[in-house]
Amino acid sequence: VLDSRTTPVCQSRSGQRYPIDSGPRPPAHPGCRSIVIEVLKDYPPPKSETYAEWLKRQPAEVQDDILGPNRGKLLRSGRYDVGDFVDVKGTPLTLAEIRAARQSKVNEGFAEGMKARAKGMKSFRNRAGAFRG
Repeated sequence: VLDSRTTPVCQSRSGQRYPIDSGPRPPAHPGCRSIVIEVLKDYPPPKSETYAEWLKRQPAEVQDDILGPNRGKLLRSGRYDVGDFVDVKGTPLTLAEIRAARQSKVNEGFAEGMKARAKGMKSFRNRAGAFRG
């Protein structure tokens, strides 16, 4: 359900796909209004708006009312999504934890990029050596 009463755990799970017999299942908490929709292999999934898509269309005041002003500002920056505001269990993170997790992702991405670059340079040197004769 896309409204201001949707909990952080359900916000982060909206639109997620999980293999049959795995992944979280509703109810995630007392009063949970989430549902599971089966997606069949040979058929396109039903098109529905996720909570994140719905929230991004809302005015800043609504976003701030739902997330709080600091998380609302992070969402509007375009660098964060509602899934960034909770841990893997759906527990809301503090602002410090959100920023630390973001920095960790940036650092991991940088390290992966450097590994790929080094691998590419090694491959280039190997190919260049083959042309030297």
